[in-house]
Amino acid sequence: MAKFTFNSNLIELDIENHPFKIDAMEVQAKAPAIREKMNEIVKNAGAETLDGNIIETSCKTVCGAIDDMLGKGASAAVFAGREVNFFDCMDLYFFVQSQVNDFTMKKLAEYEGVAQKTGKKGKK
Repeated sequence: MAKFTFNSNLIELDIENHPFKIDAMEVQAKAPAIREKMNEIVKNAGAETLDGNIIETSCKTVCGAIDDMLGKGASAAVFAGREVNFFDCMDLYFFVQSQVNDFTMKKLAEYEGVAQKTGKKGKK
């Protein structure tokens, strides 16, 4: 008898000793809104002078994107007890995004492999 059991399809991350479980497809669904937030940073980076306000606003924007991916309050938890700086925010953002992308690509490759095997069985 064939048997099916569900695997965990959540991405488990440990960020500064804070565990997170995220659904890659939920993050992908939020991607357009997150991209819009990140485009704001690009616009600010084009300013002739980067003052403290622009950097602070950019950090808040990236932290908002991180919260969109990991869950409300995630950036506050991760950065608790340390000074928030722009590059730390960006490093974390791109880390999470790369984990989501890697997981998604791995799952799609698995499905493609199954589809190819299934297609070959039907041909004789």
